[in-house]
Amino acid sequence: MDSPPPQQSGQRPSALGPLALYAMALLAWAGALFPGGFSFDDRQAILESPYVRGEQPVLAAFSQDYWHHIGDAGHYRPTASLSLRLDHAVFGDWARGYHMTSALLHGLVVLLAGLLVVRIARPGPEARACLFGLGLFAVHPSLADSVAWISGRTSTLSILPGLAAALALHALLASRLSERRPWLQPIAIAVTFSSALLLGLLGKEDGFWSALFPALVLWKHWDDRPGQSRVSGLCAGGIGLVIALVTYGYLRQLALGSPWPSAPHAPLRGLPFFQRMSASGAALVEAGRLFLWPFDQVPNYRAQNWQGASPLIAGLGWSLWLLSLSLGAKLCMGLGRAFRPRYALSLSLFLAPLSALPVLQIVPAGEVFAGRFLYVPMLLATPALGYGVLRLTAALGNPKLVLVPTAALVLACIPAARTYGSNRAYEQATLRRFPLDRAAWNGLGLALEDEADLEAARSAWQRAIEIDPTYGRPHSNLGRLALEVDGDPKAALAHFEKAAELGLGNPTAWINLGSMQLRLKDPESAEKFYRRATKIAPGSAPAWRGLGRSLAELDRMEDSQAAFDRAADLVPGL
Repeated sequence: MDSPPPQQSGQRPSALGPLALYAMALLAWAGALFPGGFSFDDRQAILESPYVRGEQPVLAAFSQDYWHHIGDAGHYRPTASLSLRLDHAVFGDWARGYHMTSALLHGLVVLLAGLLVVRIARPGPEARACLFGLGLFAVHPSLADSVAWISGRTSTLSILPGLAAALALHALLASRLSERRPWLQPIAIAVTFSSALLLGLLGKEDGFWSALFPALVLWKHWDDRPGQSRVSGLCAGGIGLVIALVTYGYLRQLALGSPWPSAPHAPLRGLPFFQRMSASGAALVEAGRLFLWPFDQVPNYRAQNWQGASPLIAGLGWSLWLLSLSLGAKLCMGLGRAFRPRYALSLSLFLAPLSALPVLQIVPAGEVFAGRFLYVPMLLATPALGYGVLRLTAALGNPKLVLVPTAALVLACIPAARTYGSNRAYEQATLRRFPLDRAAWNGLGLALEDEADLEAARSAWQRAIEIDPTYGRPHSNLGRLALEVDGDPKAALAHFEKAAELGLGNPTAWINLGSMQLRLKDPESAEKFYRRATKIAPGSAPAWRGLGRSLAELDRMEDSQAAFDRAADLVPGL
């Protein structure tokens, strides 16, 4: 029997490569399972959410803010809520189950992206560079915010629809069915573009990048068939995008009162333009550092980390960003209509920095910087990353050296993932980099309280107040400790009043103060405080229930019943 001919350099790689990358991603991020607990605001997003716990109808995810139960934040992410609800139905309060789902979602991004490379990348060096870069993306520790942090899975959910839609479109365009029934092509293009964009946006506000992947498939299809008319395809794609945008805007308008993504609590909203640019320039430098040297993980950055940034550092960040963007644009302009061998490198250098534009504070956005902001830019940067590393190792004369950065990243994933496995590890990792982070000290106190180390928790909360006497949240926690552990209602009331005074927008502070007034037999004051809480967080069932109790104490039974009914609507059976 004749042996099969050896694979030529021009042959496409098989699907085994993407499957191997998928397995590598799951292995690298298994560290999140040990200790495998909740971190940061996971408990608020999961255990304290009546929607995630299944106490509201399934479709409620499409009619309310992601954080409706504790105070609207301008986040419209129904598919993220649905994924957490499904996890809760399967795993309950078992945090490891949620971590497994997040790792599987990231692995699925890697798998689908790898299959897309196999389908459309030019065989040979280009495909190898893309797959190798994707392998580095799969195990890059700086993505821990999106992969190991349960609440950060919105990044993967915003990209998956586009990759799935792109592969579906490629399969249809490559099939004989599309040749026999050419009218199917524009329909398929419209449906895939519409579903990619709409489902991507419903996962996270940056989900508009999902539409890029079916666009790449369409471009490659036209490049392979230069004589084919593109007018119907362009019209169909445009119609699909318009349908998605209109649908998303309509749903968001119904739920949040505005069709446009917004950041009502943007920390730099009140700063002048050049101060915002200075902060975002410094954040770009940090993003570059994590891209090249991801071995010093910081799970959380606050706005104060960037204010007052050095103009030199800020200028460096913006210069590097503009250099990559302009170089990529110049290379893309040389592509013309041809799907040339290095199109992936050109697009990568242009699109990766461009994808960071929405969070660069030109218009005040949400947080100034977070590790999850790197997910889309790094995915788009994988061809350039793969080219760079492969060329470097080839220049050094030993291609096997590519194993060194790969192994280093895999090993670094373990501690990076473990950081998101418990509240204590999360806050301690933040404090190692930012020892004066008041919120991290407050969070550490909550973690120590969960571990029953109450005196250490008290010290952490007092440290947060020492760092910033205007910070109100530790007072709520100290008040609860004074009431429940010390048995000192007077001290508890003083702390609750201070928390409400300093945290005018914190519903928990007003709920605590209302509860304390009920305890002190002052229902009139309690009503006032509970009403304040319901205005800040109209989706908070405890606030409405407390209001009902205070009104009942005032013999206003009709109003009391209305408040209790509102609480029951939010959490049936409460």
